[in-house]
Amino acid sequence: MDGCGLVRRVLPFLLGGVLSASVTGAGTGSSLVYPGPGGQLEYAGYANEGQASTGNRMIDFSMAGYRGGGVAIPWVPVEIELDPVPGGGDDHARIQAAIDTLSAMPLSPAGFRGTLLLKAGNYNVSETLHINASGVVIRGEGQGSGGTVIHFTATAQDDLFEFTGSSRWTKVSAGETTIADPLVPSGVRSFGVVSAAGFSVGDRIIINRTPNQAWIDLLDMAQWGWTTGAYTSDLPRVITAIDGNTITVDAPLTHAIESQYGGAEVYRYTFDGAIRNVGIEGLRIESAYTSDTDEDHGWSAVMFRKVENAWARNITANYFGYACVDIRDDSLFVTVEDCAQLDPKSQITGSRRYSFRIDDSSFILFQRCYTEKGRHDYVTQSNTAGPNVFVDSLAEITYSDIGPHHRYSEGILFDNIKGGPTNVQNRKSSGTGHGWAGAQTVFWNCEASSIICDAPKAAMNFAIGCVGTKSESNMSPEEPFGFWESEQVPVTPRSLYYTQLMDRLGEPAVRTVITPSQLDGRIWSELSSWHGDGAPPGLPPLAPVQVDLGNDRTETETSLPVIAVVRCPLPDNFPMTVTGWTQTSGPAGVTFDDPGAASTVAQFPGPGTYELSYSVSQDDNRDPGDVVTYPGSDSVMITIVPPPDAVGTLASTDSIVGEGQAAAPSADYYPDDGSTTVGTSGSTLTDTRVDRNVVLGFTLPTLPVGESIESVDLLFEITGARDQTGAANLPDLRVDLLDTADPDATGASFFHHGPSDPTQAHVGATAVTISGTSQNSFADDAEDRTFEITGAALTLLQGFYGGDHIPDQPEAFFRFSLSEDPDLADLRRYAIDFGAEESRLEFFTGSPDGTFGSWIAGYPEVGAETEVDDDPDGDGNGNGLENYFGTHPGEFSSGLVAGTPSGNTFTFSHPLNPTPASDLTASYRWSKDLSIFTPDGVAHEGTTVTFSQGTPAGGFVTVTATVTGAPTDRLFLVIEATAD
Repeated sequence: MDGCGLVRRVLPFLLGGVLSASVTGAGTGSSLVYPGPGGQLEYAGYANEGQASTGNRMIDFSMAGYRGGGVAIPWVPVEIELDPVPGGGDDHARIQAAIDTLSAMPLSPAGFRGTLLLKAGNYNVSETLHINASGVVIRGEGQGSGGTVIHFTATAQDDLFEFTGSSRWTKVSAGETTIADPLVPSGVRSFGVVSAAGFSVGDRIIINRTPNQAWIDLLDMAQWGWTTGAYTSDLPRVITAIDGNTITVDAPLTHAIESQYGGAEVYRYTFDGAIRNVGIEGLRIESAYTSDTDEDHGWSAVMFRKVENAWARNITANYFGYACVDIRDDSLFVTVEDCAQLDPKSQITGSRRYSFRIDDSSFILFQRCYTEKGRHDYVTQSNTAGPNVFVDSLAEITYSDIGPHHRYSEGILFDNIKGGPTNVQNRKSSGTGHGWAGAQTVFWNCEASSIICDAPKAAMNFAIGCVGTKSESNMSPEEPFGFWESEQVPVTPRSLYYTQLMDRLGEPAVRTVITPSQLDGRIWSELSSWHGDGAPPGLPPLAPVQVDLGNDRTETETSLPVIAVVRCPLPDNFPMTVTGWTQTSGPAGVTFDDPGAASTVAQFPGPGTYELSYSVSQDDNRDPGDVVTYPGSDSVMITIVPPPDAVGTLASTDSIVGEGQAAAPSADYYPDDGSTTVGTSGSTLTDTRVDRNVVLGFTLPTLPVGESIESVDLLFEITGARDQTGAANLPDLRVDLLDTADPDATGASFFHHGPSDPTQAHVGATAVTISGTSQNSFADDAEDRTFEITGAALTLLQGFYGGDHIPDQPEAFFRFSLSEDPDLADLRRYAIDFGAEESRLEFFTGSPDGTFGSWIAGYPEVGAETEVDDDPDGDGNGNGLENYFGTHPGEFSSGLVAGTPSGNTFTFSHPLNPTPASDLTASYRWSKDLSIFTPDGVAHEGTTVTFSQGTPAGGFVTVTATVTGAPTDRLFLVIEATAD
């Protein structure tokens, strides 16, 4: 079985509850954002530092990530493969040549050229590898030591992989305007402009916040060299609505815009120079170095510049001096996940060891990442406007702080990040004049050795649900604290980003980007144990989808239909388009509770062998035009063994007792020894006749489709018997089939044993010999008694099915009656003990004549449409063909499935019934033009087509049509079934 598709997720999760679940010691929700009564987040307003207006809202960060968040990273098909070359030479030239070749290939409609696969093994690369075209993906075969390992041997501060577009955002000068509102709060998506005449829904715009000197003075940043022209910020957005001069955009503003502090201009822009749909995955990258403080070697493992809709996943970078992944220069919508930066080699000082970095880029998502021995591990640089997100990541052995680093980045979420010092503060003269590091920065349920969260005037920073020492800045102790809430106690929901994503796009979107462990809670311990080696925690190795239904199965059940769970064991995190469960063969129609679920309940109506298939393909869950890779599929054979005989259960509290028992005793029907006692000995002889009886009920089975009842046997075990003391006085015992559980109901008798012939029992009209004597004709020998149900009783039992294979009533009831013969004056007592667990009802079925008529009679659900050419299920296959195929006439089923033509042969396949009706004939015919269909082996216009069946397998047969004589480039084939 082959198939492709990124291995991530498949099982349904109750995300709403899990993401909102409390972690250990958790408090309630934040006062600013909290789960509402309906489960979705609700938002309260707040005022920025030094201001009275409470119109600001917590930013919705959910659009961060590839294609705007909640979208599966595609599995792009391989176009070029390279193997490692033994000997340790430099592989730079041949890898770059392969990249260039791939870059020259045409783009698919989905925007991809293909993947360059570097097969597992060791590669040496001495120079930077450049990717400058859209649609190019670099893939290795795993980030563990046994995967694809690239040794970067550069002796300068070079990056290994550089994905670089040709130009940054370009302003479209015509039609620009300015924001007219005196105040646009942070977190909102609508604002008024002077004129919206030059704009349309769908336009890409920049909201360019243009601070004036009043803002510089408000923050007191001029002393650190800040100027108005150098501290503008650009927010790329898309217009979603225009109402007069009010514009609504797709993502919220990450900073309040106030006219008193300069306001903002709005203009359209293009990003034509970007490269799009590029990615790198499944690699272990190691930089050569000469010492722990070596500065002349690999600097960043992966660099993205001027890219849009890109990703890096499953990358482990060892020994690089700067970063594992560095994102710069107006890049948009990038996801970095399951990556690790280990043991960097450099001096431990400024401009080094920025493990995962964002600069001048927006809508960037880092998730499930790990770092060790870094300085600024999860960090943004100057004037970087979000939303940008770091979530569920861990930094160990840290040498500096996590957070926005300098020069006023805005709109950053640090969500469940654990590390060393975590800070947002006024850094004043640090570096070359860092000043305020950031605004609208959110630390959500983070854990740190210490936390500084101060607030710049006219903005705010947040520490909510964080665990760590609350610290005052050493650099700027005069600055006020930001918004602190639930100190040392995490809040609900656990993750702000994933919950906002679910609110915006729903549970399936979250399932495409999250792991099962993240649903359960924090994953820091898993990240620490993982340490960047091999498959990330909670995820399988990066590989095409593997659909494995396991071994073929045999099911045995006590009754029909058989209820069985069928499961496709895909990883829990698989983002997929599901073809789902289908039945490809079998004696009857299988029903699925949820055919689209990986694990579901299937009902098998009768005995036989069934083939079930499950298929999936990986796809973007929002955009049908995105990459749909090769589907993965597999099938499983399940054999249903005819059920064991139904076991009887007592349906009445009456007992079989003899004369003299005034009332039925209270009996223990299920004693510890597993037997069932029916009746006790009597006491005083009277002249009053008393009839006693007990009713045994048996669950009726579903019969095999197309078969009818031939005979039925009733078995019961007598575990003890007691009779009267007279030698010739025997009671009268009868067994009747009833149509209800009422012991007084009228029944059809099929067994009678009376004193007129003490050694004979009558089954219907037939006398059979019974073992025992006249004194004890039911010996206390625990012997099983078997009686065939015939005559009126069998007719009644057959009537319970109404001609169908499913009974109209669930049980058949048998009354055992014991009474005194009028002539037996000295009858004392009589009792029988039954072994109810051994009592059985056995059915023997078959197709009486193997004809089409008897077959279709087994499907009463088709109603009056019982002729050979009728098509009650509307699937194009008449009843005659359904019989020949072995498929259900009342349920949709496939017909002919075309194969691949080869020369003068055409192939197709279809289901095949191993025992079709004896009075039907199936035949193949062919045509060149759909006007005349010619029989097998007959020539028409110089062309002859002959058909031959292959060996049936799995309920299907492949048929080969061979063309001789005049050739034809197309062939139409039909199959028909006719009555003999």
